[in-house]
Amino acid sequence: SKSRIHTNQFSVFSLKDITNSLLGEETHIQRAYTFSEIKQAVEKANWIILASYGDFELEIAEESSHRICIVCVPH
Repeated sequence: SKSRIHTNQFSVFSLKDITNSLLGEETHIQRAYTFSEIKQAVEKANWIILASYGDFELEIAEESSHRICIVCVPH
């Protein structure tokens, strides 16, 4: 919450093997950023936001969106 760090742990199993043998394990650690912080970083990198979509939809992203997908190009 305050650190804005999100961690997921995955165990990957084979679906082709009848024993469902473990192929590997992964840990994903991500930091959450606000939409404003992302826009500032894109601007600082001298890129332009072409589109931003919120919450896995084709709706325009807002500051309150939980997940945001941003399409950028170099300036």
